[in-house]
Amino acid sequence: MSLSASMNIALGALNVNQAAINVVSNNIANMNTEGYSKQRVELENLKGYSAIANSAGKSNYIGNGVTIAKISTYRDIYMDRNFRSENTEYNLNQSLYEYASNIESIMNEYEDGGLKSALEKFYDAAQSLASDPSNSVYRTNFATQAQNVGNVFNKLYSSLNEKRVELVGDINEPGSLDTSMVGVSVDEVNEKLQSLADLNYKIIIAEAKGNGSQSLRDERSRLLDEISSQIPVQVTENTNGTVNLYMNDIRLVKGARLEATLDAVVGDENTPAVINILDEQGNIKFSNVNEKINGGQIGAYLIMGSSEQNTLSYSNVMSQLNQLASGFANELNAIQKYQDGNTQAMKIEVDNTTGELKLSQSTQDLFVSSDGNPIDASNIKINDVILSNPYEIAASRVDITNYDEFEVGNSDNIKLMIEARDTNNADLNNTSVDKFLTSIVSDIGTQTSAIKSNYEVSQSTKNVVEVERQNKIGVNLDEELMDLVKYQMGYQAASRIFNVTSELMMTLVNLGN
Repeated sequence: MSLSASMNIALGALNVNQAAINVVSNNIANMNTEGYSKQRVELENLKGYSAIANSAGKSNYIGNGVTIAKISTYRDIYMDRNFRSENTEYNLNQSLYEYASNIESIMNEYEDGGLKSALEKFYDAAQSLASDPSNSVYRTNFATQAQNVGNVFNKLYSSLNEKRVELVGDINEPGSLDTSMVGVSVDEVNEKLQSLADLNYKIIIAEAKGNGSQSLRDERSRLLDEISSQIPVQVTENTNGTVNLYMNDIRLVKGARLEATLDAVVGDENTPAVINILDEQGNIKFSNVNEKINGGQIGAYLIMGSSEQNTLSYSNVMSQLNQLASGFANELNAIQKYQDGNTQAMKIEVDNTTGELKLSQSTQDLFVSSDGNPIDASNIKINDVILSNPYEIAASRVDITNYDEFEVGNSDNIKLMIEARDTNNADLNNTSVDKFLTSIVSDIGTQTSAIKSNYEVSQSTKNVVEVERQNKIGVNLDEELMDLVKYQMGYQAASRIFNVTSELMMTLVNLGN
């Protein structure tokens, strides 16, 4: 081996160790960069050459130095796949728990001002009225508390419906789906799908030119993680370094080509938001793929906004609230206007001749609808006629063939209204008003507790998988410092060889002079 060969080997070692130190420096600089995967320099021996034969006539091969085989990264396709699966499940359960807790908070019956409290005050007012049916103060208070019950029903319905519209829009309000959580999230996913196809293309170009594509691959990995938080994804790799993305069995991205996009359209009352899959020309490729979006944030929005049976959702709670309001109002209205044969519910009016209070047939409903539709939680209200004239309240019930019309102290009808509180109601699944309300609140609590349990389990699992993946791909400062010392020593040793070789060559030059 000549001195020049030794000098070239040393120079190559200097360059290689310098490059390795640069990689270590880059790792340390990005140790807190989200999604960054650590890099490692992989070295290989340069092919040697045959030296002068030895005394036995055998040639010896001498190494020709070192070079960088490649700069590898620590990505693991199986860890990435596992993390994204858990990330999808976690975001589904996190969003479900967030909205379940919101429903529970809206329907919390133990806070002052809730429906339970309003009904308590209503029945207390009825008890007072039963003690003195002609008392105008008691009648006014009863009407006021009835009005409050209607207002609380309206408020609860409005709060639940507002959140539902926020999630999936209102089929009766054009454009509301576009600004809903589903509409906005679908647009975000489509943008990310296009970005994924663009990154795949950039990776092809970068690798074709011999440029490093690691930063592009890390960016792509972060993007895939983000998409997995919104919809379920499966990722496959191609031989050219690109990836394909599937949502369950529907391929959305193939390499550098965006094959399909999501489209949120208005559905019906049970399913306000429907997700279709469009092809590259914008035509429907698959219609109503809601069932395939069984994870991620969009999956949670669809569940919470729909009327799927046996699930906790805004729509289902609103439906139960409607049933309670209707059953409650219809039963009290039947008592308020009761007439069966000779038995009749009676209000109070002023006798035009004597000016005295007397009984008169009741003809006004206690509760009515504010919009003309059948009574439910959204429209229940006290009859304005009764609110303006509480004497219209039918507190008495008499046999019209034999009664004293001036017996205004009769409280038989209002007592029946009080008893209706604990009477099984056919409109309420043959339970009482109190039991039906308790059942609603209890079911919400039970389902929220189950959702919370699922959320905590998925959170724990995701954290474990995330830590494992980070340990694999993330920067470990201790490892980097050890590598830094190793390459520093290699650099110093190569520098020493270079200097020695240079001195020897100078000596030879001087001898020649």
